[in-house]
This record gives sequence, C-alpha cells and structure tokens, in this order.
Amino acid sequence: MARAIEFEVSGQNFDATCDKVDRTKLYGRTQRIPESSGKRCYLGRLSDDGLHLLGKDTLQDAYLDDDDGEWMEPKVTLAAKSKALVKTPSSHDGVVVLSDVVSMDDYLMYVAKSVYHIVASADFIDVIAKCRGIYTFKYNYSASIDQDDAFLINNNGVIFLVVGERLAFNFIGLTDVASTVLDDEEDDDDEDDIDFAM
Repeated sequence: MARAIEFEVSGQNFDATCDKVDRTKLYGRTQRIPESSGKRCYLGRLSDDGLHLLGKDTLQDAYLDDDDGEWMEPKVTLAAKSKALVKTPSSHDGVVVLSDVVSMDDYLMYVAKSVYHIVASADFIDVIAKCRGIYTFKYNYSASIDQDDAFLINNNGVIFLVVGERLAFNFIGLTDVASTVLDDEEDDDDEDDIDFAM
C-alpha cells in the first residue's frame, strides 16, 4: 500500500507517495489455499498438554517475570553505559529535508534492501533530475532505533527511493591488483629455475 511522504528541497515542499516495488508486483505470484467444505482453512496450534487446539489470533508474545510469572513491560534497548535508546519517528510522519548529495561511486558502495516507486509532481521530478549527484537521507519506514540510508534515483523521469546497507568491504582498483602481481613475479625471479631436460 502506498504511503504519503513529504520532501523539502531548498525551502520548497513537495508531497509524494511511495509504493514498495517487490517481486509479486513485478512477476505476480501463486498461492495454494487449503479449503474444507468451501471454507478457507488456517494454521492452528496444539497446546503443550495436547488437550487444546488454539486458533488464529489466540497467541500473543508477552514478557513474564521469572519468579512470579507476572506480566512485564517489553524490554528497553540500551546503549553503552546503560543509556536507553530513543526511537526515531517514521520518515512518513514528518518532512524529509533533502540537502546531502553523494556521487554515483558512493551510492554503488551500498546493497539495496528495498526499493520504492515515488509518485510526485513534475516539479519534484525536475528538481531530482537536475541534481548533480544523488540525494541521500536517513530513512525509517516506521519508528525504530536504527535508521537506514536512502537514496533518490531518477530513471528517465521515474523516481525511485532505494533503501540500502553499506558494504562491509572496499573495492580495490586495477592498479592495486597490478602492483600485487608485479611484486609476486619479482619474488619468483629469485628462485632457481628447474631444468626439465635433466
């Protein structure tokens, strides 16, 4: 389902919607639905004692005290020095300010986690197309502690929001490879040659 998002570029605000691009929208999908007497079946669970069959919506995760089995509030995520971490609001609940720009080389150091199609006005598409780089910002689909890096990509007038994760390794260039190969060859010259004619 498409969600509304608002961008701000150089003091101008633009309303847009973002719709997730996934494999089912690209290729479609098939699904087997078990039925009995024309009614749809669902997965049930058997209780530990084997006496009760639990239907859907009857189970819920909960935190219980080890001593008394009393209901407890969910755990709080802590950072170093036991400081509680605060959730960052969803990017869809506020205005996303576009000010940071990265090069294509920087963008290619990320692996895409998810992709969204941005539907916006022609003015916003024009602003993104005229950018001499790629707009980047921190993105949260929903309120969370960790934020993802996001990029706005223009593809012939169609805007995509790509949420990515930075690669854990760096690429090396051809000059680095060539120098390594040359060093290995120089080491081989020091060794005695084997005469296969002996």
